[in-house]
Amino acid sequence: MTEQKTSQQEKQPGIQGSPKYLWHSGELVEWEKATIHISMLGWTAISSVFEGIRAYWNPDH
Repeated sequence: MTEQKTSQQEKQPGIQGSPKYLWHSGELVEWEKATIHISMLGWTAISSVFEGIRAYWNPDH
């Protein structure tokens, strides 16, 4: 049986496969050689917490 594409899938083209290069830490790096340290994954979430504290800080509370 062949796979039929829905109209939703046809309207949203995506990247087929991986790009050859990406921009990482100020350098153009080959996709296969691009790595990040596991601790880098958490920094976005951690910084969001502190931004939320700063945004909602109220001296009365």
